[in-house]
Amino acid sequence: MAGTRITVLTFNIFTGTPVSFLGHPTLVGSDRLKGQLKRIKEIDADVVFLQEVYDNEIFSIYEEHFHGDYQLFHERAQPVACYFLYATVLSALALFFSVLLQLLDGGLLDDVPVTYMAVGSFILAECVTRLEMLRALKGFVFGDILGAQVIMFKTAKFARLPASDSADDSEPAALPHVARFFDLQSGDPINMFRPRGFLVLPLLYHGGESEARALPLVLAALHTNSGKNDASRVPQTREVVEHVNAMCERVLRATSVDTAMSTARGASTTVQPRWRPPPTAAVTAVAAAAQEGVHQVAVLSGCDLNATAADASVQQLFEYGRFVDTWPRGTAGRHGSPGFTWDNVNTICATGLRKIPDERVDFLLHRGPVTVRECRLALHEPPFLSDHFGVLGEFTVGA
Repeated sequence: MAGTRITVLTFNIFTGTPVSFLGHPTLVGSDRLKGQLKRIKEIDADVVFLQEVYDNEIFSIYEEHFHGDYQLFHERAQPVACYFLYATVLSALALFFSVLLQLLDGGLLDDVPVTYMAVGSFILAECVTRLEMLRALKGFVFGDILGAQVIMFKTAKFARLPASDSADDSEPAALPHVARFFDLQSGDPINMFRPRGFLVLPLLYHGGESEARALPLVLAALHTNSGKNDASRVPQTREVVEHVNAMCERVLRATSVDTAMSTARGASTTVQPRWRPPPTAAVTAVAAAAQEGVHQVAVLSGCDLNATAADASVQQLFEYGRFVDTWPRGTAGRHGSPGFTWDNVNTICATGLRKIPDERVDFLLHRGPVTVRECRLALHEPPFLSDHFGVLGEFTVGA
């Protein structure tokens, strides 16, 4: 079959830190959020990988805004440690105000000038308002999206990939996805409260009613540890590769050579379920892929790896996983652009406590029958919408 054009965006939305006095205001109710929704809708990618969707309220706003155009696929799993964090902070706040009230009641602050008291009260009120501590912390703590990752895909072009042909006219069950926390969580303190993880989702591309195409496709989302300790990320990327390979094996079994051959012969023993369009060259392509191995299944991945292409954790994706880095194959990459997605020209990432050099840490990866048509930065112009820039890729899949 002729290649299918698919556009993919990956973007770390940066919900915001639980304590925004670090210079990172929260996302809920902000102009930054409105800008994200507007620009992502304008980009109109077929698939969108989102990272750091920590806050359920943020997810609900995204879901409502893109309702009818995209399905926002995710898994829910609440880490118990978050409740301890929330209870600890609330207890600390309660203790602070209790001590303050006791000081006032005991007259210990009677000799403090009224001007100082007024200034102190103003500063306290401003801090509470500025930090939005309770709201931001509650969103961070009680957000239950596994790995804070969401895969958006257009409902008019994609469907869940069935596990196998149905023996009757009933709708077959979808091939199960994989959503997991990484086995190794050490190396990043934030993982104590919000463990990192990955999401592997098999889909069927049908291209809409006007297109008679049936193309299996695997999407993989991951967000690995932050910090300088790349050794902690190596087991994480290896784990993702192993699960992607296993998923590709299941995709090949679900679209087996026997099924393809019986369809090609028009065998009456094989009943085509309602989700499958008329036999096309895609069936033959899948049968050939089954013979060549799991690396011939089309895979697209959007990820924040918190590492550069030269780091061992990312090299493992290239060498062990046989993933291909999309950026160097786009126009900007071919002409030597570094494609920094963490760039200190961005006023949001430049306001943190520690200086991080400009780096390309957000990636679009691909493998299998996928060709890069273009790759460029997105969501990277002022006013800045996150501490990360997005990456937008255009691919031909299944050629």
